[in-house]
Amino acid sequence: MKSGRYTLRYKTVLKSIRSSKGNTTASIGKGFAIGSATLVSLALFDAFMRRP
Repeated sequence: MKSGRYTLRYKTVLKSIRSSKGNTTASIGKGFAIGSATLVSLALFDAFMRRP
């Protein structure tokens, strides 16, 4: 019975590692999205301010 308990624990650890990798990837993607939105908003504001 001990091997079943350890197998379950091993699967739980693997699942949490995969979940944390997914969360890291999502956070990086979110950072890129926020950064690009900031650049676009600054570019639009600059174009508005330079308008004759």
